[in-house]
Amino acid sequence: MLNQFRYPVWQEPYLAAIIEMDSAKMKAKIAFAEDAIRVYMIDGEAEPAERQAILGALNALKFIRR
Repeated sequence: MLNQFRYPVWQEPYLAAIIEMDSAKMKAKIAFAEDAIRVYMIDGEAEPAERQAILGALNALKFIRR
């Protein structure tokens, strides 16, 4: 699955969160994805296109959390 993504470090947990149908599991996966993004942003340097993708992902996670 890792080879399918341009930014696999955070995109894999993001996808797992947005496709989860069980609401209890979804909440945990959303939290995990948000943490993965935060750690990545602290540890790595994202190019502008990736920063844009990250902002979109965070907005989507915020939307589905509701």
